[in-house]
Amino acid sequence: MDPTFGDVMARHCTLTCKRCDDIEIKEEYGADCFDITPDCRSHLELCNHSKYRQLMKESCAKSCKLCQPACKDRHKK
Repeated sequence: MDPTFGDVMARHCTLTCKRCDDIEIKEEYGADCFDITPDCRSHLELCNHSKYRQLMKESCAKSCKLCQPACKDRHKK
């Protein structure tokens, strides 16, 4: 990726540039982002623990802020 425009392209053409995994979560989460487990707030320290991250993503996505906004290109062209 071009070093001059790489960051801009990744931010505005996320899907085209195949940078969906790099999205920084800043958007509000929709109805598809929720916690399955009722006690997620008491286990927040596990959200970024490598051993438990996948479990927390599946069970406590909203509390852990692990919901991904839909990967899309934000620029129209």
